[in-house]
Amino acid sequence: MDEIKVVPYIPDEDYDNPAMVVDFYEFTMANCLFLHGFKDTTLVFDMFFRKNPDNQGYSISAGQRKLTRFLLNYHFNEQDICWLRTKGMSEEFCEYLRTYRWQGDMYALPEGTVCYPHVQMVRIECDLVGAILIETYLLQTMNFHSLIATKATRVTGLNTHTPRSVMEFGTRRAQGESAGNDGAYAAVLGGCIGTANCLAEMKYGPEVKAVGTVAHSFIEFFPTEFDAFKAFADTYPDSVSLLLDTYNIMESGLPNLIKLDDYLIEKYPNDPSRRVKSARIDSGDLARGSKRLRKALDAAGKPYIKLVASNGLDEKKIANMELYEHAHFDSYGVGENLITSASDPVFGGVYKLVAVKRSDGTYQPKMKCSDSASKAIIPGKKMPWRLYDENARHSAT
Repeated sequence: MDEIKVVPYIPDEDYDNPAMVVDFYEFTMANCLFLHGFKDTTLVFDMFFRKNPDNQGYSISAGQRKLTRFLLNYHFNEQDICWLRTKGMSEEFCEYLRTYRWQGDMYALPEGTVCYPHVQMVRIECDLVGAILIETYLLQTMNFHSLIATKATRVTGLNTHTPRSVMEFGTRRAQGESAGNDGAYAAVLGGCIGTANCLAEMKYGPEVKAVGTVAHSFIEFFPTEFDAFKAFADTYPDSVSLLLDTYNIMESGLPNLIKLDDYLIEKYPNDPSRRVKSARIDSGDLARGSKRLRKALDAAGKPYIKLVASNGLDEKKIANMELYEHAHFDSYGVGENLITSASDPVFGGVYKLVAVKRSDGTYQPKMKCSDSASKAIIPGKKMPWRLYDENARHSAT
């Protein structure tokens, strides 16, 4: 009897192929249908969602850029094939995947545009294997990007036509590295002016601008608060932005801020760009603090120093401060409530088979029936159309 050699798969924590972001049942289905001779059958899938986050009246469609890059680079490596063999996939299927490249068609709403429940955001038309195996990655990408971009439009006030400057500060509270990077991109797509995430700018370019000032630890390191302020200003005289609440905002932070700006005026008398640009407060009664600071800075002849707020903010807290407490902030840093969409952290996009292409080129509609009307789908190959009124405003889908 010939000896049977089994090559075990050795886990590798550094390995990363996005094509393997697959729920296992997708492989079992694809392998079974492949073995039954359906590998060249073309399927049509719709990706859509059923409910807007936070029960608002709209969502933003996002993730198309990353999804497109994924499909253009779709492939399986030898390591993937080795693992699939250990999971019971057929040798014929594994050999097919070895040279497989995604050659289907993707139709999608433009990234950053408004979308509504039950209207497809993405339509995939592809051979059976490629249509089935991309489901998890597609949903993960479109759901997360759309969730954060939608949240960002509310935090930045775009949804109420009251735009405000917001910086995305949530990387350290994001659910992992990829969420921090993708969330920063989606937040800027939704109206944020920048992010604290350096890697996001390196990945996506200057539109996803990395911004920031200093932490409390920087100020605590120096003998005095003013020493810390001065060191920072001497290093970055063209972009002086400081944190005021390390010790006491009004009794320490404010006097040292004014003292520093006077120092810059004396040091650079002929260069008005080298002044304190902004000051941030990250604790206490933010609205009351902003009013007291604004009054004091204006009285000191420094109306050009802008005020920034952070500390557990979201769209409701910001709106309440602006509308009811008359806060005087020029911009905001918003962290965990944005990067996790904490008020409604799930964008329930789904990926459903809606048609199978027949040999004569026609399409046989497919649908999932359900006792729950909300879970029924609209069958058939279809395309959303967007209607505009005489002022070129979107009026219906």
